[in-house]
Formats: sequence, structure tokens, C-alpha cells
Amino acid sequence: PFLKDWAKSKSVAEIKSSKEFSPMLGRASGALERTAQVAARKPGGKVSIERIAGDIEFLAKAYLLTGDTTFQDALLTLGKHLLPVERKVVNGSGNFGRAAWADGIALVLDCCRDRMAPDVRETYVAKLAEATQAEYPHHVGRQESTIFDNHFWQHCYRKFQRASLVLLYERPESKEMVEYYYELWTA
Repeated sequence: PFLKDWAKSKSVAEIKSSKEFSPMLGRASGALERTAQVAARKPGGKVSIERIAGDIEFLAKAYLLTGDTTFQDALLTLGKHLLPVERKVVNGSGNFGRAAWADGIALVLDCCRDRMAPDVRETYVAKLAEATQAEYPHHVGRQESTIFDNHFWQHCYRKFQRASLVLLYERPESKEMVEYYYELWTA
């Protein structure tokens, strides 16, 4: 991942001296507390897609910058609760919910793939590929001239772009999405 490569180029002292490091850890600590609450529930129950995906983002940044596997453990826990959300529920959550679900699954996959059994990893890849392939046709040919569609530009674009990057080496069809999002941004 990009953030992990960036972090490798910096010393621990440089990373920790950033004025954003402490607040980032604070957000991740809050996400750890909420993860403990989520972990007490059985996977497959009702979840707040956007809340869990937001916590996944906080935990992923903390894990990638610190290497602390406590954050990675929490990512795996939240992934177990987000992954089984049925497609019709994700679709019914609107474009923010669809983007949040895809982003959350992409971040768990990207940060934790080395700790997943091959069948679990493939389940993540397959569900993420299904979600991105379902959403992608709604972007192509619709967003190029819609510069004021703030829902898309503030949330969906960034999250589906990240999901397509995570899938790039897993699914060849993701290359088209990566190229589209790149060309859209640079147009």
C-alpha cells in the first residue's frame, strides 16, 4: 500500500513528530473502543456500514504507520462484521453506504491479506470485485461533466478508486477502473 511505502521512507521519529500523529492515534484509539463493542455482537447482525467503515479507515492508518498488530486485529474483527452485509442492504444504504462498504472491505483486505486464509482472502476479493463492478457502470459517462456532484467527488470517487487499486493485482478487470478514475481525476 502507498501509505506503508511512504511510512517506510520515514524514520519513526519523523512519523511521530508529525502534528497529525497524535490526533490520528486518538481517532484509532476511539475506533479500538468501538471495535470491542462490535466484537461482542455476532457477525451478520445489523451494523452501521458508514460507522464501521470509518473506524476501519482510522485503524488502517494507525496500523500502516505504527505496525502495531493491535490495529490489524481490530481491522480483522470489523471486517468480519462488514463482509457478511448482504448486497441488497449495501445497495439500500445509498451511494455513501456503498462507497463506505467497498472502502472498508478494501482497507481490511489491503492491510490484513497476509493474515487471511486463502479462502477468506478470496471471499474478500470476490465480494469487493462484485461491488466495484456493480458500481463502476454508474460512474462511467455520468461523472465526467458532473463537477458539482459532491457526493461522488467527496466520498464515492476516493473510496471506489482505492477499492479498484486494492483489486488491481487480484482481478484483471480492475485495471479498467483504475485507468478510468485516474483519467477522470486528471481530465
